[in-house]
Amino acid sequence: MRAQLKSAVGETSGHDLKQLLNEKQEVWELQVEEYTIPNSSAMAGKRIGELALRRRLGCSIASIDRHGVAIVNPSAEVVLYPQDKLLLLGSAEQIDRAIAEFGAARSDAGGVLQELSLETLRVPQHSPVTGKTLLELDLLRLWGVQVAGIQRQGKRILTPSGNDKLEADDTLLILGTTAQINAFEAWLNGSPAPGAN
Repeated sequence: MRAQLKSAVGETSGHDLKQLLNEKQEVWELQVEEYTIPNSSAMAGKRIGELALRRRLGCSIASIDRHGVAIVNPSAEVVLYPQDKLLLLGSAEQIDRAIAEFGAARSDAGGVLQELSLETLRVPQHSPVTGKTLLELDLLRLWGVQVAGIQRQGKRILTPSGNDKLEADDTLLILGTTAQINAFEAWLNGSPAPGAN
């Protein structure tokens, strides 16, 4: 069953999504913070994959605002530039470690948040994702969504790694646009994948 945490995010401000996430923090212990990459940052000029934020620090880049152009759920191949505004997703401690390591500066969440939605989806018994790792599934490439959290048997995994496997009855916290999440949900429930016969 789908429990939508945020619908039509474009109808609200980035501040409203951040406020909603802060309200859900007791449940998921999840933070969404926006930071600007300074000119002197070690992040500048590197691909997201080179930084290995999720593996090393536990947080991920949910979106980039590059001079007013939003890059939602950027791939590992996207190069970061000075003055990019990154929307970081993770626990407060994970985000603080990333900021300390890369010297990014806090900024005001804005337009990037307006395109994102955060929803919970349950993995059905016979879903194509059951028993597969997030790395195998490559959901960001196929669907444009990130798994921000997994709830399984009362325990929560925040910003899971690529090695985490999905199981039937898991509750997934999914980040993406409404259209991306809807398409992923249809596939999760048995619709054919893109390009499938």
